[in-house]
Amino acid sequence: NGRTYLQLKQGKAARIYFEKALSIAPEFSRAPEAILGLARAAELCGEPEEARAAYRRLLEFATPDRVRVRKELRGLQREAEEALARLEDSAAGRS
Repeated sequence: NGRTYLQLKQGKAARIYFEKALSIAPEFSRAPEAILGLARAAELCGEPEEARAAYRRLLEFATPDRVRVRKELRGLQREAEEALARLEDSAAGRS
């Protein structure tokens, strides 16, 4: 699965896996994890713009109502916020 590809540092294969999962069922229960995986895969592929877009997509998905219902989203939201800040700092030359 996509997480295995990430662990093996195979970003391109992971991205394909997560993109396919999200194209088939964009609102499925594991969509937030797939979006996060997509962002991580983009980072592995050296594509910071795509990674930022995926992290932003996750933040848009994690609405306050969804976070209230699904508490695990808060952790994913925090992780996306931190990664996005790191990427933004890197793009601004502050890494």
